[in-house]
Amino acid sequence: MKKTHKLSVFLLKPYVKKFKDAIKEEVRDYYEYKIKKQTEADGLIIIGSTRSNSPSWEQLLQQGVEKKIITLQNASNRAVLFFRVKERIFVITFGYGKHIIK
Repeated sequence: MKKTHKLSVFLLKPYVKKFKDAIKEEVRDYYEYKIKKQTEADGLIIIGSTRSNSPSWEQLLQQGVEKKIITLQNASNRAVLFFRVKERIFVITFGYGKHIIK
């Protein structure tokens, strides 16, 4: 069976003319990747830095067992793909990517 992906696509307001103008001011730690020239598309990928934290409920579970629970980590991966169609900018979000855009 062929793999499919559910995508969330957003059309930005007409006054947003540059990709980076759509990124929230508080988002400072990210990586940029230009779209390949072969695609003949005007686009940019932004990948936010991943933050890992122990889940808040880990200690609660640990209190109820004798053996040490394995190390648990939650990660919040996020990315966005900006692309231009005519004069408008579209965004496809991945993971928690919607938290990158305004």
